Amino acid sequence: SCCANGDDEKENKFKKGGDHDISEGPVTKRGCTDICCVPLFIFAQVAFVVVTVMGMADGNPQKLYRPRDYRGNYCGVEENWNGGSNTLKAPTLSYTMNVTSTVDTLMKQMVCSSMAKTALVDGRASSGILPLLKTKADRDKYMCD
Repeated sequence: SCCANGDDEKENKFKKGGDHDISEGPVTKRGCTDICCVPLFIFAQVAFVVVTVMGMADGNPQKLYRPRDYRGNYCGVEENWNGGSNTLKAPTLSYTMNVTSTVDTLMKQMVCSSMAKTALVDGRASSGILPLLKTKADRDKYMCD
């Protein structure tokens, strides 16, 4: 019956030889279809090796993992690109990225804002907040142009 408890259907759903038999797999007539992709895969691997060898012959693989200074020079390298300085024996102080061109304008806007001036130079006497820059020399040095 259609509205029975469904036990018969659960038991016979994927029974071998039944209507929904998948003991031979979802497709009965199977064939190898990946053989067409094997030459393409081999070609891609060979092309990868060729490009890697060409890059190693003409390039400098150290550029992939060497840290850079604020000017873009690679640290610990004798000859830098664009006539950069010799950093072979320069001590490594920190590992940073050159983000000046991205962040410089944003930081100037933030540090030179009226809110920053209040926090650093003026303070807020009504709230009992003193300015962060204590001396007049520090305050004069801070003032943005």
